[in-house]
Amino acid sequence: MAVFAVGGTGPHNDSIEAIIVLRMLSDWIRKWLSGGLLLALSTGLVAAQSDSSLIQKITCLNDSARQYALYIPVDPLKEHKKALLIFFDPAGRGDFPVSLYQSIADEYGIILAGSYNSRNFDGNSSIESFVAVFNDIIRQHTIDPDRVWIAGFSGGARAAATIAMIYPEIKGVITCGAGFANDEEIKTENLRAYVALVGDRDMNYGELMDNQIYLDQKKVPNILLTFAGVHAWPSADQLGLGVEWLLRKEKNYPVLPSGRGPRFLASVSLKIDSGLLYAAWIDAHQLSKIPSYTALADSVIHEIESQKQFSADKERFRLAAIEEQNTMNDFSLAFSTMINQKEAVNKKNWISKVNKVMEMKQDAGRYRQLAGIRTFDHCTRSCMEYYFLFLRQADYKMALNIVTILSFYAPQDPESYYLQARASAGTGDKKNAEIQLREAVKKGLVNSNRVVQDVLLRTVFSAKEIRDLLEKSGR
Repeated sequence: MAVFAVGGTGPHNDSIEAIIVLRMLSDWIRKWLSGGLLLALSTGLVAAQSDSSLIQKITCLNDSARQYALYIPVDPLKEHKKALLIFFDPAGRGDFPVSLYQSIADEYGIILAGSYNSRNFDGNSSIESFVAVFNDIIRQHTIDPDRVWIAGFSGGARAAATIAMIYPEIKGVITCGAGFANDEEIKTENLRAYVALVGDRDMNYGELMDNQIYLDQKKVPNILLTFAGVHAWPSADQLGLGVEWLLRKEKNYPVLPSGRGPRFLASVSLKIDSGLLYAAWIDAHQLSKIPSYTALADSVIHEIESQKQFSADKERFRLAAIEEQNTMNDFSLAFSTMINQKEAVNKKNWISKVNKVMEMKQDAGRYRQLAGIRTFDHCTRSCMEYYFLFLRQADYKMALNIVTILSFYAPQDPESYYLQARASAGTGDKKNAEIQLREAVKKGLVNSNRVVQDVLLRTVFSAKEIRDLLEKSGR
């Protein structure tokens, strides 16, 4: 397998057709705000059961600035060349996904590597990390060139998809919780196999649904696997199902009795029992793409389609998706306009947007309720990400504006008021910092060393003043 350098052919700029009717002009703004190259601050981490002592931290031989976590599997398929799966975590936690998916590595003889350097807010870091890690591994291990895969979560997923479209050495990509960095740069001819995994409460759920439709239209081999969960790395069981699909045509690999297909169908049955017929149909249709489960999935599809409420449920799903897209776009357009034009926060307008989201979240219909949950996640996560971005840039006024909007969405969360206090302190406004800090305490902020020693608060308060304020406000 050839060693190569940073570069590649690069993405083209041909525009693509609309995926669904509602792909509005402001959609690029929504995606930009939803983790295109953003840090996922709250990932809902899945507990990993693994032997971390077997994970090595490696410095690349020819690029000492690049490091990665490495796991060599206990391979039951001794005679086979090993597959390679390289991970990109948005926070540069190279060992986390490697630890989480060790069991999958052992099951199929896959070398796992996770970059410590690839992270959000730095797109080049992902490409440079892939090149360094890939070159380092193939110099030392015999890798099957037909089983070189990359995977990522959130911004790492977008980076992985971009890299897969640049380097033909990559034969499959697994994206978790996000899709492409930019729809205008999709090179479907270079996508050999595309696996997407997403939670039903993930803000990017609708985006990945759209991607699946588009990739099917372009005849790109792909599968979309959903699970009950939030914006997070999927479990080993869920990612393992994606690996089974990647190996679907491999004659030399034995079909192992993993039971993942039946377990996935059990979740489909729960949706059917709950009346979520179209969501269940989508899942069964995707599972049918794995040959081992096609017959089982097809029987479930037939069962769903024969139910009288199927067409009506499909329409409910469609309407909820449209409303979700509209509401996210409405937030994103207003949010980006405020940032770009440095506008003051119009409380009345923002409260109106908040009320819309809350009404969706409280709807009796599960599709609309989930749409509201995902929209809420999109809005609050965007606020958190951009608050910290502007804080790092020392633009405390804009950080204060952003976290003020966050407090409208989460009025009972003490953290939003604490963050307002920090931003106010950054602007030198001690009076407002005190008001917000008192409110945070009333909402439940704990008197902790974190608050007392907060660098920004200490620019306007002494440690004693902060302690006194916390103790008096907490009475």
